[in-house]
Amino acid sequence: MLNNINTRLQIFRRLMPFTYKLKKFFWLLALVNLCNMLISLATPLLFRIMVDDVMINKRIMMLIPVCAGYAGLFLIGFLLDSLSNYSSNKLLNRMSFNIRLELWRRYSRMDFAAYERYGVGDLKLRLDEDVEKLNDFAKLQTSDWVIAYLTMMVTGIALFVMNWQLALMSMAIVPITFFMGRAIGKGERALNEQRRKVNGERDNWLSSSLAGWKEVKALNLEKHEHISFVRYIHKTALIDAKWVYYWVMQALVIPIIKDKFLMKFSLYFIGGLLIMQGHFTIGTLLVFMRYFDVFCNSINKVNDRNIALQENMPSYERVFELIALELVQVGKGQSRSKLSGGIRFEQVSFQYNNDLGDVLRNINFEIKQGETIAIVGKSGAGKTTILKLLLNMISCTKGRILIDTRDISKCSPVILHRSIGVVMQDSILFNLSIRENLKLARMSATDEEIVEACELAGICNFIDALPDGYNTIIGERGVKLSGGQRQRLAIARVFLQQPEMIVLDEATSALDQESEALIHDSIQKLSRSKTVLIIAHRLSSVLIANRVLVLESGKIAGMAHHLDLLGHCAAYDELFAEQHLSYLSERGGAIWNKP
Repeated sequence: MLNNINTRLQIFRRLMPFTYKLKKFFWLLALVNLCNMLISLATPLLFRIMVDDVMINKRIMMLIPVCAGYAGLFLIGFLLDSLSNYSSNKLLNRMSFNIRLELWRRYSRMDFAAYERYGVGDLKLRLDEDVEKLNDFAKLQTSDWVIAYLTMMVTGIALFVMNWQLALMSMAIVPITFFMGRAIGKGERALNEQRRKVNGERDNWLSSSLAGWKEVKALNLEKHEHISFVRYIHKTALIDAKWVYYWVMQALVIPIIKDKFLMKFSLYFIGGLLIMQGHFTIGTLLVFMRYFDVFCNSINKVNDRNIALQENMPSYERVFELIALELVQVGKGQSRSKLSGGIRFEQVSFQYNNDLGDVLRNINFEIKQGETIAIVGKSGAGKTTILKLLLNMISCTKGRILIDTRDISKCSPVILHRSIGVVMQDSILFNLSIRENLKLARMSATDEEIVEACELAGICNFIDALPDGYNTIIGERGVKLSGGQRQRLAIARVFLQQPEMIVLDEATSALDQESEALIHDSIQKLSRSKTVLIIAHRLSSVLIANRVLVLESGKIAGMAHHLDLLGHCAAYDELFAEQHLSYLSERGGAIWNKP
């Protein structure tokens, strides 16, 4: 009992920040529930007067005040229910809005390492189902639980006052139904957790399957996906079958034991004997039965609330776990001034897990503002890790990263990400128009600036040829565009952003040679004033770089112009000799000119 109270108080205190300016509705709701409890206790007394005085003793004059009392209590109850619904909707809707808004703020500003711990389906369920469970807590586990407990105490005392022998006998079966309900509640809790786990896994799989439907077709995976779908449906069906069992026990078996066996047989039989002996009136027995019904319902309600509290605790904790996460935010001492583009890595090491080795070890290099640097290496060499470190998505295990002599850990993330434009190999586009997708980079961009960015990315002619032009909706993840068109649109978006530094992570891998050459020309024009980092395997991307950074097993194997690296860096020679032999032969000495 004390443990349940302490748990409720802890959760209640953690919910308080989300009820700003709403506490009056909470207390109003508590007052309304208290008044409804008093009405539920007063109504049976009027019924006793109706039976004993009016119907049996023929005191007709009592009929008018009894009917007036019924009408008055009914009207008051109706008004209280209306006020309760208004207060409840105002409190719960606003509170759930505040919680979801805070969770969304946490999602959007979550540390990168923390985000990778959660699945998309899990985050979605936390935002929807788990917040809804907290909503139920505010509605059912606070004033409603207190009133139910108070009602149980008041009606229990009233039963003993009316007839302690009958009350004692009637309560003998209460522990049976109580413990049956408690055992069933534990099973329901385990089943709820299993249901949530299956739903999270299914949502993750479904999102991945629907987003990758082209890959499913291309790889002939329809049968595999069909089997996965059937497997999840089967798991859900098994859980639903178990749920029916618990529902039958809760809704049918326990009420039959309590209502039919106890109330309709035992109490009426013994109560009838008391009436014949003159210890009870008919009205008093009816009041006793009504109070006992309220008493049992209150016990069931308290029991149900306690079971639900334990059952939903994982949902509460999942929400509070995210709310407790430390946000990536600008604090005291963090610089908000604009970055220019000079980059320096000083003794940088990084490891994803303490049990694994370093992904990067003692990385030292400097990039001057306006330089174009190509980063190359085999898979797993650490290229993408350097990108994540530069964007401050992850933090160095050792060392530090400086931009314009400022440690990026002390720079505003907003300024950092505005200063660095990134194009990934699989850049995300949204189910919006081309113009809207581009303006995500800079909402204040004019139509002339949008067209200029598209010309630099070599996609302007394609857009102009579309019936709706820049207002063309490109579909989920840009599905209506080819791979090359999506990449060029992503590149145009970065050009429109006008960052001081540009990072291209295999950004031209989906382009043909002509489109790639156009992008390279644009980058070379931009790179006169901007720092450009190119993560690439193609030699054509490497050739436009001032220097090439070669990574091997998390270390720098060399950093120089590609002409200086060829024949002098074994890792560089091994990486490119076979892949670009024909390329080197066809272009001869033209490739040896340094940019």
